[in-house]
Amino acid sequence: MPKAIIFSGAGASAPSGVPTFRGSGGIYGNVSIYRYVDADAWNIHKIRKEALAWYVTRTAYIASRKPNEYHTKLIEGLQKELGVDPSKDLIVYTQNVDDLHEAGLITLNVPDAYSKVKHVHGKIRVWINRRNKREKNLRRRTRSGASFNPYLESLEIVKDAYDRIVSDENKEKLALDIIYGKIDPISGLSSLIGTNVNHIINNIDEEGRRPGVVLYGEPVAYPNVKRDVEDLGIDEDVLYLIVIGTSLTVFPAAFIPLDIVSVARDKAKEIRVVVVAGEDYEDVKDRVKRLIGSISEDTRDRVSVEFIKAYENTSMTVYEIIKRLKREYAIIRIICCF
Repeated sequence: MPKAIIFSGAGASAPSGVPTFRGSGGIYGNVSIYRYVDADAWNIHKIRKEALAWYVTRTAYIASRKPNEYHTKLIEGLQKELGVDPSKDLIVYTQNVDDLHEAGLITLNVPDAYSKVKHVHGKIRVWINRRNKREKNLRRRTRSGASFNPYLESLEIVKDAYDRIVSDENKEKLALDIIYGKIDPISGLSSLIGTNVNHIINNIDEEGRRPGVVLYGEPVAYPNVKRDVEDLGIDEDVLYLIVIGTSLTVFPAAFIPLDIVSVARDKAKEIRVVVVAGEDYEDVKDRVKRLIGSISEDTRDRVSVEFIKAYENTSMTVYEIIKRLKREYAIIRIICCF
């Protein structure tokens, strides 16, 4: 049976409305945002309070987003067109802190969705005690009971912000202005939920709580690729490697596709790779070539690379991915969508 591994970055969630960081129009266009994602800056009380308000807003906004075709149609295509069983023959590695991959798998009724997705940079829905790193990882259904939404037990204030974002377009825009650094996070969050949040943020801070994302200066949760690939049970099977929405510039995460190939090369009949890149198409192409160049020649005989420039229409991009994956010759597919 064929196997599939997906490696995703911010571009995979962008069609769902989740702001990217480094791309055109990304969050890092405002340099003040860097202090909210830097571990050393969190030692400064004023910045830490602002960062907590910023992350509350960001958590609530991400909770309001829905999976897109990269989270659903791509999995359906792998299953229906290529014979990949997502319940046992799929792994997802993601640099994203949202749960959109899990939400997509749940939508498709794939069992144990949360066990199939490995988060390299943490999860924004998981709030930890920054003093002892103890996780607070609660899950619940939305108030309507219609869909699974694990974000909303993180903090009561997250639920309040979420309710306003999903019910009022102006509040949604306000949340984005906070995320992009156009508005002070504490005053902006106060306007968002309609009450002064200073005392709430103080309480969160005094409890030592923070989102379970990886800040700059902290170690990433680098996966055990060897164990994961071995658990897939590749035995002279075709392996489809799909890397979605990453510029391959964030290390050590950018080494994951290479590690996958290095581990799978003696087990897989073929390793098939497509690179679908957006605005950094030429740069990504060069990076992939350098990565592939580091693979031994005997492995390269079973690995080939194709590059596609992403369509604006996500459905068209997914269609092209599946169409190319169905070709008879071996291709390693690294998908970088922005």
